[in-house]
Amino acid sequence: MAATIKVYIPPEDYPSLEEIRKSYTNHHLPKATINKIRSDIQAMYDAGVPFFTRDSIRDVYEQLKGDLRQGRTISVRGLDGVMVDYDIKVGDAWTRNEDLPENIEEVVVKPYIFYVSAEYLRTYIFSEREAYCNMRITSDIAERDRTTKEFIKPVPSSDIVKSAFKQALEQWESSETCLNLQSTLSKMTFHPDLKITKIVAFACGEITGRFSDAPNDELGKLFWENSSAQHALILTLQKSLSHLSKANQAIQCFMQDPSYTPLDSEVLAEYGVNTLNDPEGFLEVDDTTVIISCAPDIPVKEIIVDIARPAMMFWDFYEHKPEGRVHTDPCSPRIKKFLTTHYQESEFPLAVISEEQEE
Repeated sequence: MAATIKVYIPPEDYPSLEEIRKSYTNHHLPKATINKIRSDIQAMYDAGVPFFTRDSIRDVYEQLKGDLRQGRTISVRGLDGVMVDYDIKVGDAWTRNEDLPENIEEVVVKPYIFYVSAEYLRTYIFSEREAYCNMRITSDIAERDRTTKEFIKPVPSSDIVKSAFKQALEQWESSETCLNLQSTLSKMTFHPDLKITKIVAFACGEITGRFSDAPNDELGKLFWENSSAQHALILTLQKSLSHLSKANQAIQCFMQDPSYTPLDSEVLAEYGVNTLNDPEGFLEVDDTTVIISCAPDIPVKEIIVDIARPAMMFWDFYEHKPEGRVHTDPCSPRIKKFLTTHYQESEFPLAVISEEQEE
């Protein structure tokens, strides 16, 4: 049996799901069509149909690694079996942002996967075309000089980032949270066949973000503290769980976050952590993997439960009111059943920024 670590974050009061559905539903669609879509999705969910599969994720990824010139398309198979085509728009200028200086423009730079949970599919119905598609293609936007076409992205000092990260690791290692975690792990009894070969973490946030933008911004500091704690957690687990590697080999560490910059990868590589492009992290997951995921903006739980049975998971756990808000990474009935059937549970506090705090 493996362990699930839960982090409780107090919920806020939000509109009911029915109110949200009314606000985010395309009112041009017939009510009968909307009801059928919701009914179909619920029926698939109740029947145990996997909403994500390793093959479907890999298929989209292979397309994203291919020719991404304008005029090309990426095709994604929906849950109803129908293919949805997305046009590649790399290089297209974005709608003029009046908040930017006149000499700066925004441009489409990179398509990526927008993962959609079952709850999201049932709630936000914008069109019939995408109604059953839970891996949608959208794009990153970047700022560039309107004349020179050079991209604008502040690059912080490597020495400053490395020094700050080293200090954050030292503070974490001496913190009560870290010591309690190590104590909890040391007292846990693991199944004799449990084997751990890798740790894969999702959405821990870029290390360089605080130093690229406004270094004294309070929210930026909070993001930095939470991000550095999650990164430090990986290194602690690598040491604490080393006795479960079975083959006297170091546990490999992987991190997937689309916000990582080359400098993030450089800093983490010095600690033996490999950064991965989306969705390489999901494709790495197997039954010898430890998962770390705290307050991601994609449905990590649903994806993991559909494609693997990891050795251990460290993730946040929201307790909702019956008519609570739709979260990007909800703990659905299927996930709860998966956890209670296959895992035992422990809890420890780890500060993370919730979706509520980001708004």
